[in-house]
Amino acid sequence: MCVAAGATPRAFAQQAPDAAPTDPAGPEPTATPEGTAATPSPPASGSGLSAGGWRIPPILTFGSVAYDLRLGRGPGSARSTDHLVTTTYGATTYLYQPWFAIVSGSLGLTMSRSRLDTGDEGPFAEQGSSDRFTTGNLRVDVFPRSRFPFEVHYDVSDSRIDSGQPSTFDYRSRTFGMSQKYRPADGRFNLSGSAERRVFDNAGSQDTLDALVADFNTRWKANELSVGGSQSSGQRGATDESTLFRSIVGRHHYSPGADFSLDNTVNWTQTRDQQLQFESDVGLLQMTSVGVWHPEKAPWTLSGSARALLLDDEISGFNTWSYGISLGASYEVSQNLRLNANGSVNGIDSDGETSLSRIMSLGATYQGDTIELRGFRYDWFGAGSVSLSEASDAQRERSVTGQLGHTLSRTWITGEQSALAFNLGQSINATKTEQFPPLEIPGFPSSTRMLVHNAALSWNTGGADRNGYARVSYSDSAELGGAHARFQMFNFQLSGTLQFDRNQSLSGDLTVQWSKQRTGDTFDFAQGGIVSSLPTASTSRGGELSYRHNRLFDVPRLRFSSRLRITEDVQDQPGVLVLIPDRETRLWENRLDWNIGRLESQLVLRISWVEGQRRDVLMWRVQRTFGN
Repeated sequence: MCVAAGATPRAFAQQAPDAAPTDPAGPEPTATPEGTAATPSPPASGSGLSAGGWRIPPILTFGSVAYDLRLGRGPGSARSTDHLVTTTYGATTYLYQPWFAIVSGSLGLTMSRSRLDTGDEGPFAEQGSSDRFTTGNLRVDVFPRSRFPFEVHYDVSDSRIDSGQPSTFDYRSRTFGMSQKYRPADGRFNLSGSAERRVFDNAGSQDTLDALVADFNTRWKANELSVGGSQSSGQRGATDESTLFRSIVGRHHYSPGADFSLDNTVNWTQTRDQQLQFESDVGLLQMTSVGVWHPEKAPWTLSGSARALLLDDEISGFNTWSYGISLGASYEVSQNLRLNANGSVNGIDSDGETSLSRIMSLGATYQGDTIELRGFRYDWFGAGSVSLSEASDAQRERSVTGQLGHTLSRTWITGEQSALAFNLGQSINATKTEQFPPLEIPGFPSSTRMLVHNAALSWNTGGADRNGYARVSYSDSAELGGAHARFQMFNFQLSGTLQFDRNQSLSGDLTVQWSKQRTGDTFDFAQGGIVSSLPTASTSRGGELSYRHNRLFDVPRLRFSSRLRITEDVQDQPGVLVLIPDRETRLWENRLDWNIGRLESQLVLRISWVEGQRRDVLMWRVQRTFGN
């Protein structure tokens, strides 16, 4: 909306000397030195005008008159020109007293004229149109400073007068909503609810979005409880498609002391979609409970968890019920050695078929003492575990895992507030699995080994007028034998700010990431042989560079900013056609703002690439504000 900054509901609460207390029921009696209750003074009637015994509250008015010129050039030789003149008038006042109700609103009238030059030859090479439309909003706050504030709002907006980023298509939206909050005087709980309907109009099509939200939270003794529910539904008028999402989440936390805590969560969701090609109605119910017991100064910790999940598909009739319970314990033998044990039981019931599995594991972790030599820091660690599992079909599995690794690091101080850090790491993981009865696959060994290397170099600097950070890292995980899986990743980060003087600054960040992955060989039972997987590679580049000058050419209130942003993702996968993403991948925006009293001027030049095609937009706005 093209609305000048004006009075807000808070303005009355701050300026009215006779505003009532927080509770609209009236101030509570205060005790006098003698212990008797003092009679509260009657509220004043405000500072407005009087008429026939009634006092008219003051009305704060504001508004603006603005002219917008937009020149655009899209793909090919298409050019567009838009002229818009918008007049906006708004007002804010209160009913009876500022603590009772505050009313604010604005109304805008826009006259537009557009011309489109397609660049083609023929009678339709140039197209022109004119339009007149209104925008505005209305908001009423009832008991805004009480324990039970209520608000209702209505808003009409149009993308054509949005001073932000221009849209590739024009739309008009209408929003109606309300909200209610409640908190008792003793503050035992909080309750809130809201409802909103939003209607979008675009090119003769109408989309509707409805949303309902409710929240409740309370606290007593060692307990905390919160319950929240929401529902959102959408309807597309052109195709009669619809979507519905419902959710209820309940959380309970119990902690009688620092040594014990219990967290319980219940979550239910329903997703219903009615699309042109398919229809779905899926419900999901989840219940989890997690407890931890760690007495103070005790070397041991006990933990336990229970979970249950129900997935129900109303369309296909498929439903799955899964559940599980687990217990764990850890014991710190010393500052270097820790022992742990875990056990779990899991079950799945899918369409009448039930399967049950049991898992037990024992493990140990050892962290060696740090060795320092000539500024270098050397650390090493080792871990091992053995696990047993048994399924309901009498299939048993035994697995033994071992891990050994070490790291080398060093930090150089390169200045008073700058440092360079270096890190190298290497680890090897080995796993041997045995199944009873044996389930052997030709060409696949029962043991796997994974070798992992990583290296990183980082630099950071700081100061009163600058700060910077740079990091480059590389990691490589390769399976030795087995399915020959491998994952490689290179990452580079650069960010910082530079303050030239009190008015000029430069800030930016850049991230470049490259990864290559091979998931490993698989056994094709139909062909009776091993199938090698194809490697996939992906590259992503993203960054933003911004320059700001708050006093260009030493002119007061003349501000300039330039922003360059790049976001690109490229995936190289054999045999797969990757589509161009439907988003803005590059942007160069230059903006010039100048305020002279109540006269505001804004000039914006945007050069962007959307769906691989260049789009240029030049926008100029001049606006005169008036009122409070």
